[in-house]
Amino acid sequence: MEISNINLSRVFFAFTAMYHFLFVPLTIGLAALVACFEGIGLFTKNSNWARYARYWGWFFPLFFVCGLITGYPLRWQIDSHWNYYGEVIQQVISTVFEFEGKIFPFLILIVLLFTFGWKLPAKIHFFISLSLAVILVLQSSAILGLNAWMQNPVFSDMKDGILSVPDLWSLMLNPILPAKIFHQVISSWTLAGMLVVSISSYFLIKNRNTEIAKSSFKIANIFTLIGLIGTGIAGHWSGTTLIEHQPMKFAAIEAMWDTQNSDDFIVFAIPDQKERINKYSIEIPGLLKIITADSNTVIKGMDTLTQETVSKIETELKSEKNKKSNFDQQRNGYSGLMGKSDVSNKTKDIEKIAHEAIPNVKIVFFSFRVMMVSWALLMLIALINVFMIKNKPEPSKGWLWICVLSLPTPWIATEAGWLVCELGRQPWAVTGLLPTISGGSKLDSGQTGLQMLTYGLIYAAMFGVVTKLSLRHIKKGWPQIVK
Repeated sequence: MEISNINLSRVFFAFTAMYHFLFVPLTIGLAALVACFEGIGLFTKNSNWARYARYWGWFFPLFFVCGLITGYPLRWQIDSHWNYYGEVIQQVISTVFEFEGKIFPFLILIVLLFTFGWKLPAKIHFFISLSLAVILVLQSSAILGLNAWMQNPVFSDMKDGILSVPDLWSLMLNPILPAKIFHQVISSWTLAGMLVVSISSYFLIKNRNTEIAKSSFKIANIFTLIGLIGTGIAGHWSGTTLIEHQPMKFAAIEAMWDTQNSDDFIVFAIPDQKERINKYSIEIPGLLKIITADSNTVIKGMDTLTQETVSKIETELKSEKNKKSNFDQQRNGYSGLMGKSDVSNKTKDIEKIAHEAIPNVKIVFFSFRVMMVSWALLMLIALINVFMIKNKPEPSKGWLWICVLSLPTPWIATEAGWLVCELGRQPWAVTGLLPTISGGSKLDSGQTGLQMLTYGLIYAAMFGVVTKLSLRHIKKGWPQIVK
């Protein structure tokens, strides 16, 4: 597989994964928000809240089906575009998929009861909604466990070029996983909350269903604010784990080339990866200390980490195991970064290979800041909305339009965060064990390009259908639901 086609396959996988990620977090958050509406109705003994829950619950099966459909191409790509990667981690993937297979029938049953069971007693449907929110978190935790393992492969054993883990629990004990799960779940609340806030704002602008819109606007804003506060905490937590377990990713996020004890946080810069410097840097003194939560932490820069990569490559090349292994075995580990070259060839520019092993700093750096700016804008909107709710001033139409137009912002933050997570771990498919360049299949760029075009057209059509159905539901408004 040529490097150019590996990069094209990476773009293809990123496109399908990011599209899939438009729906999955939203379903997690929406299930929790609907359960929240139902819970308020039971607590206040006000049956109107069931109407709100049912209206917003309509979106769930639509987004759930889209998430389900767009998930399967990711598995297909592992088999077709990344078959060596799939072979190496087959046991690990099977461990996760086995768990998914066990809970899938229960998930589908609960989704069906949630969708068609609105005539059930309120307490029973509330329990169904709550169960749905919980099982979605469990399912996503297993997938996040697999992703966390690829980023930080703890409890791993490699035998004859095949990686394995003892069991699912070993994946769950990954030190970077708790922050990952918390970040995923709590940020999904922001997505769902902003969906309801934006649509409710639209109804208030059009002076339609105002009583119900005001109630939904109030609760969804509080829900969103909780999600944003939690996301901030989760982001801080994730940052502290990265320093220890993924220092190269953290260094790329901060565009930090030199190892330093500096507490300055780079707000803006233009990283120059070729020269390994930052141009036009704007820094805030002391802010990095808050992020790391430890004034004594020495943060390794990419230059230091690159030299560590050089040492690891040289160590593996000198080992008798690598000298006597066949090419498939040589594709693994740090020596696998050398590609198809003779691993015993001392004239190979190991230093150059090590520098190429640095992630794309510019994309990682700016994606992180796009995520942070999006979070800050949403936090500002949520705080202003909660202030107006508490002090009861009527929001102007201009402000309500800001709430409507802010709808894409949490998705922008989510996708930017995905780029930080996945590009920040490059050049590894499994950190330290399997390079990305080694994991691909023998496909040509033409095949991959055609497949990507096909999926692009299909996903564009799907997006059009979802948008049309959603707008139709919004235009219809809240029906009078019989108790």
